[in-house]
Amino acid sequence: MPDEKSEPGIARAHATKPFLKPSVEEWRGVDETRAAELAHAYDNAIRRMILELLDRHGPMRKFMVTRLINQEFEKRREDVHYQDVTIHHHLEILEKAGLIGSVLGEGKRAKIIYRAGDIQIRWRRRPRPRKPSEMSEEKDEFFKG
Repeated sequence: MPDEKSEPGIARAHATKPFLKPSVEEWRGVDETRAAELAHAYDNAIRRMILELLDRHGPMRKFMVTRLINQEFEKRREDVHYQDVTIHHHLEILEKAGLIGSVLGEGKRAKIIYRAGDIQIRWRRRPRPRKPSEMSEEKDEFFKG
């Protein structure tokens, strides 16, 4: 594995600190199309598991993501086994959404997958609409003027 001195963009797979520090650590609003893209990426349990593994273990190669997911299902005693091609599909969706990224690793052969973004979902309650009887008085005043 390369060390951080020789290749600044690559960190060891078991690193606990952020892989690439964002230049600006701020939350940004997104439009409806982007929100739907992010929601789609985050909606799948396997993709959420991939994000959790990258948070827990740091950057890693694709085959390690597959191995760790299969080990997780073995721990749960579930008879599920994912192939690399299936995990690759989920990684592509996460990368397209900007939640993960990849860089060429050692020898420029294998891609190293890393966590590239977070999602913060915000919600707020809207006030209840007023009763129509209360609204009609205001409407009458508005149209009189």
